[in-house]
Amino acid sequence: MSMRTPRRRLPRVLLAISAGIPVLGFVASHNATLLIYTLFAVALLNRQRVTAAFAHVRLPGAAKFGGAVLISGWLTECFAWLGSYLNHDKNPALFHPQLIPDLILAIGFYGGWAVAWLLVLRRWQFTLGQVFVTTGLMGIFVEQNGAVIAVIIASLGNPLLAALLALYVFAVYGAIMGLPYLLAGKGVPGAGARTGWLKYLAILAGMFFGAKLLFLVVAVVAMALHLIPPRQPIWEHPFF
Repeated sequence: MSMRTPRRRLPRVLLAISAGIPVLGFVASHNATLLIYTLFAVALLNRQRVTAAFAHVRLPGAAKFGGAVLISGWLTECFAWLGSYLNHDKNPALFHPQLIPDLILAIGFYGGWAVAWLLVLRRWQFTLGQVFVTTGLMGIFVEQNGAVIAVIIASLGNPLLAALLALYVFAVYGAIMGLPYLLAGKGVPGAGARTGWLKYLAILAGMFFGAKLLFLVVAVVAMALHLIPPRQPIWEHPFF
């Protein structure tokens, strides 16, 4: 028993340590985006409590899951905005430098993800690990419209730097979808029971095209309503 107990605790200890790394990064350099991974890791360490609390939210399963995806995306955008604001970033990796327009546009992007998952889950089943890894790998290739993967490839002369950049994006994207899927627990909407490699193609295509399409719709509507102002320096106009 004395040998097995430390072994069982080791994964939790490592997870707790990994949750603290983004906090140290924020303190050291005001890089806040990775804090979404910290939230995911903390939720995973307290899985039974958070899933029980989420189960008490009285909403239809699809609406609750879709709302959780959107809120997870919004939190990520707020973290990214905070880091860019504190560092006076001239070209923040956001949908819009000002926070409120950014969150409006994010409805389309993350809403597209939510719709894709709700549709795919009706046919296929995923584990939490599969959700995290699939979304994380996708993020490496689509972040900033492919600019990140280009930087990673260009940095292969320094394998450690390339690996750290890839791991950073992987953790952020994986946590964005991992958090709502974790919260939903056994109440994940959909009755899909199939498995197999086709499910990965289906969800990757669904997230990619769903985000593109719904983002365009939201952007057109928001601009028609004059909700998207011209882009201005984030430190001079932080919110709108």
